[in-house]
Amino acid sequence: MGRARGTDAYFDHPYLTGDAAARVVAAGVRTVGLDALSLDETVAGGGPADGFAAHLEVLGAGGVIVENLRDLGAVPEDPVVSVLPLRLAGADGAPVRAVAFRVER
Repeated sequence: MGRARGTDAYFDHPYLTGDAAARVVAAGVRTVGLDALSLDETVAGGGPADGFAAHLEVLGAGGVIVENLRDLGAVPEDPVVSVLPLRLAGADGAPVRAVAFRVER
């Protein structure tokens, strides 16, 4: 999605429905990272069609959503991922430094 930034195509991205997010959470996933604008559908001129249902499923389970990641093709197989947010008082989100690396075993 990085190539689409700044174009209308940026807002036309893959997303999860609330039901799909519930299945992801039921499978034990608590951290979702994606190279798109949002985990939910982005509707031009308004909020998500289903009212942030995917966000509510993941965050309601104590999970974390990391959006707008870039260069995911460079992430090694079976990586260790660290997401380090800025501490912002009173905010419900923050920019992060996201890194992925492979540990030699």
